[in-house]
Amino acid sequence: MNFQEFKLLCEQRLEEFNKELENNNVVLTEFGITDVNEKVITTLSKLSISESMFKMFIVFSLRETKEINTTITSYYLKHSLEAKYGYYITNGQMILLMKIFGFKHQLIVRNEEYTANLYFNASI
Repeated sequence: MNFQEFKLLCEQRLEEFNKELENNNVVLTEFGITDVNEKVITTLSKLSISESMFKMFIVFSLRETKEINTTITSYYLKHSLEAKYGYYITNGQMILLMKIFGFKHQLIVRNEEYTANLYFNASI
């Protein structure tokens, strides 16, 4: 996959993912998951996945697991990627990258509300 194909896939997955999230009254923003009532409109430009992020993610050593891993969150993965490469990435960018590369997710509920983070079927 080249970067242009990746950008097209990003747009498609973001639209599909937000439609799926809307069933739970939440959407993806650059900082993670938020209540749909906050009227936040997320576009690919707000998430701005750069070519260097794309390349960095490809070599990031994530392993797909059969089950959702509830011991690490998207926020933890974001910080792991940043520590490894010294490159800032938002939680929303990390979530979108995970979805683009086909990882399954689970929303995290605390105090009867969704958090900004997700669990994925991945381990480091």
